Amino acid sequence: MSQHAQFLREDHYVMWIPCKAIEKVHGRWGGWLNNHKGSAFNLDTKGFIWEKYPLKNGKRFRIRTGHGSPSRPIYWSTHHYGSNQFYAKLMNEDIWESRQWWVFDSRTQTIRAAADRKKVLAMPMGTDVRSTGMYIVIREYRPNDMLDQINWFNNTKSSNIRNIAGNCFSADGNHHDSYIRIFPCTGAANQAWFYDDKKAVFPTQPLVDGAKFQIKSRMLGNKALFWYEHLGSNQYNLRIRTNDPEQENQWWTFDSRTHTIRAWNKRTYAISTIHGNLAHGQNAVLKPYTGQKNEIATWHAGSRQNVRNAGGFCLDVSGAGNNHHQVVIWHNCHTGENQGWFIDQEGAQFAHPPIKDGEKFQIRSRMTEGRSLYFSEHIGNYQWRLRIQDHQPADDRQWWVFDSRTKSIRSFEKRTYAISHSIGNDFRIHTPIVVREWRDESY
Repeated sequence: MSQHAQFLREDHYVMWIPCKAIEKVHGRWGGWLNNHKGSAFNLDTKGFIWEKYPLKNGKRFRIRTGHGSPSRPIYWSTHHYGSNQFYAKLMNEDIWESRQWWVFDSRTQTIRAAADRKKVLAMPMGTDVRSTGMYIVIREYRPNDMLDQINWFNNTKSSNIRNIAGNCFSADGNHHDSYIRIFPCTGAANQAWFYDDKKAVFPTQPLVDGAKFQIKSRMLGNKALFWYEHLGSNQYNLRIRTNDPEQENQWWTFDSRTHTIRAWNKRTYAISTIHGNLAHGQNAVLKPYTGQKNEIATWHAGSRQNVRNAGGFCLDVSGAGNNHHQVVIWHNCHTGENQGWFIDQEGAQFAHPPIKDGEKFQIRSRMTEGRSLYFSEHIGNYQWRLRIQDHQPADDRQWWVFDSRTKSIRSFEKRTYAISHSIGNDFRIHTPIVVREWRDESY
């Protein structure tokens, strides 16, 4: 047994032999098991010893190659490996790209994607942790999977990132979209990595998070930015309109954590580029926030070029058309007024009603005879035309009350009915004024 024990190595077999054989050779067996140098087995309670990560958990950083110049960062590519796994590759410098950013998780000894903490840098599922030549991928974390565990060797100039088998992350080259693989550590430059935790510098938003505001064009008339028709895929076109502060889709708020401009009445929706495309000339849209760089919109102080995205393009009224419902796009920045915007928090200014809510009153004309406003004949869709008549205080249709909360004048006889424009006529002139059901509309 002692001769066999001296030659045990990785992958060597282990066998049972009778304890009496040990007694025959050594005269005793219990003491031999505990005391015989170089034989039998020792107890080890230490397990795998991990290097300490250089940054605390949750602190965002990028992983750059030390292989040549420029030192490109590793990113989570969209190149699908299979089974919901994606290749890790090198990428040209883009500090705005969320897929270039990572965080450490010391408890699980993993490197996680900052954009989705459930995703880790790892070897592909189903591979042997001792295999070499395998691609490094980004995939869902699997508890207690040795393929996920990544060790950062911060005290060496090369061979910095290793898996639990002691093999190193190796870049296939130093060009955009170079693959990352796992190979035995050699100390070569393509196995050298360093972290970079310098963040993008964002302009300070002019208002605190959650403040309600409008974005007005600096072109004549100061038309307001608003989100309008649905384009599919939960995206809405951005346009400008003749100012109407009562329209909720004309109001916005900042989110400084994500560097986005959000819709006031759809807080999970952000100003973005259509279909995630950062190219010149793309429509500006409102879409659900997903943490992508095409959703970043920063406010730049000054009279021009105020709102920019991560591609360096400016929010632009298409063709400088200063028209109601003109489309808004992303365009190369210039000094035109159609890229100038300002913030307006005022909204509509309402005078205080002359008497308190619920107090009954009549509305009398200042013309001769002082005739009274009342609702008259039915004109369809539960609407009654407004007219004036000889003063008849006994007629309930001639009496009104204020509702300060909704800024409306209600019928005393029908409290759910308000003075309004007729349905479908918006704010057009020369159209009937009616009493109709309150709809929480600006009309």
